[in-house]
Amino acid sequence: QTDSQGGVIAAAADLNLEVHVFWTLMKGLLAGKIGRDHRFQEGDSRPGYDIFRGEKRDQAHRLLDRLHQIANESPYTVPQLSIGWALAREHVCTAVVGARRPDQVDDVIGQMALDSATLERIDVARKDVGLF
Repeated sequence: QTDSQGGVIAAAADLNLEVHVFWTLMKGLLAGKIGRDHRFQEGDSRPGYDIFRGEKRDQAHRLLDRLHQIANESPYTVPQLSIGWALAREHVCTAVVGARRPDQVDDVIGQMALDSATLERIDVARKDVGLF
């Protein structure tokens, strides 16, 4: 199993350990809250991460386009798709999700498992754009 951390999940699986993932929504990016033209305020740390710059950011937005399409054709929101995909990884037992407002919690609380067809659509989308 591959992951964005160079095989951490696979290594944990080899040791029969569970994994707690964080940044499940990539600091708002995979929640669909940061548009292509978004300009970060002075002092915001996010532009310091590769995912928020250049080709990686373009790839992330192409993935988001696909996630929005999947969300429009399913009972899930984009954040629910992102979290559900992370939780579907073998040996992942917890997805840490940051929230600042009650409505953000309401959207993801009690996240239900995604069906296999939806997971497959997400996997195809992420592979197509070459991200995660």
